[in-house]
Amino acid sequence: MLRELAVQGLKEAEHERLKAFYGSDDSLEQLRWRLVEALRDGSQSLDDEALTTLLRETVVNQIAVDQPKYTGFKNAVTAS
Repeated sequence: MLRELAVQGLKEAEHERLKAFYGSDDSLEQLRWRLVEALRDGSQSLDDEALTTLLRETVVNQIAVDQPKYTGFKNAVTAS
């Protein structure tokens, strides 16, 4: 139950980050696919600092729930 609540909170936070990144109120799934397609077709650069921040926050938050004892987690948290 607690894990499901944490995952839901992560999805909501990711959705907010993606909405801010794109300036759009689309669904989380739509925004995820928008990012995937932009990366695939090259219209979104991996060198974009805003994208790097968005992805880092998303991954670190997911690891916090899925693998909190992961050895690189503390380093990732302090690097954020």
